[in-house]
Amino acid sequence: MVIPDHKTSKTVGAKVLPLNSPLLAILKRRAGDKLGRLVFPGLVKDKPIQGLRHMWLRVLGVEGCNLGEATPHDLRRTFMTVSVELGYPPNIGDILLGNSLGKIRDTYTNLSMEGILATASEDTAQWIASALRGKNPKAGVKVTITQELEALA
Repeated sequence: MVIPDHKTSKTVGAKVLPLNSPLLAILKRRAGDKLGRLVFPGLVKDKPIQGLRHMWLRVLGVEGCNLGEATPHDLRRTFMTVSVELGYPPNIGDILLGNSLGKIRDTYTNLSMEGILATASEDTAQWIASALRGKNPKAGVKVTITQELEALA
């Protein structure tokens, strides 16, 4: 997925993010809903969601949502923690989350979105999706729920 226009696009250019299985399942399900041209529409027809706060309130309002007092930043922390616990170096999580890498690490590491980044995104997303489905995965142990996700799509 290429995101050409984002907060830091003037300095870093377009962001390229791998599409992992849980995200692909969501996108496939949303495409099947045929709700319009937008994957996640706003409250006004054919208009995108305006602002993270509004989107987050909609997420919290979904029936069965049990996120309690969690914030969007808590989700980022969880993603980073799970990625590191699965054995990926912190700079992999930094890249996937769009964080700036440390200056020294940047000097010695030249990572692309291919290969290990796509794998890290997939493994981390699968672990989190498994936890959200009530499977209680063990910290640091990779899980695969691709067949379950395909059945939902």
